Amino acid sequence: MGNDIRYQKEELKYVVADSLCKRLVRSVEEKYPREACGIILGKLLENNTIVITNYVSVENSDSEFDQDRHYTINPLKLYSYENTFAKDGNEIIGFYHSHPDAIAYLSEEDKKYMIPEQLYLILEVQAGITLHRNVWKKSIEDDSISRVNIKVKGE
Repeated sequence: MGNDIRYQKEELKYVVADSLCKRLVRSVEEKYPREACGIILGKLLENNTIVITNYVSVENSDSEFDQDRHYTINPLKLYSYENTFAKDGNEIIGFYHSHPDAIAYLSEEDKKYMIPEQLYLILEVQAGITLHRNVWKKSIEDDSISRVNIKVKGE
């Protein structure tokens, strides 16, 4: 969660390759009926565009009982990942998780734990198939939450 991306004052644009998007969807569907979770990586270009470069599926560290409806990413693992990604010029720009058999909207718990300026991608997975995806971001200035549009290249 480096300084280059998090504290940009101008409006950012987000771009992701269709092939990466499809890989992420398959990964989430494979975890069904458990709640999948992971990290979204990206790089800031000079034109205020962030290219989503990869994602990393992360083990849900919630208890086995809670994994159907909750996710937790171990903070020590997150710190380790952050240092590893920085060596390749990538930054953690957000997180994703699935809502098994539930809609792709922020729950009250999701809103409570959002880190400002990070993307939050939620995928609705019904009967093992991803039906919808939505992305949000919380403002660092006033804690407001807004939807984010991500351009999928190659669709």
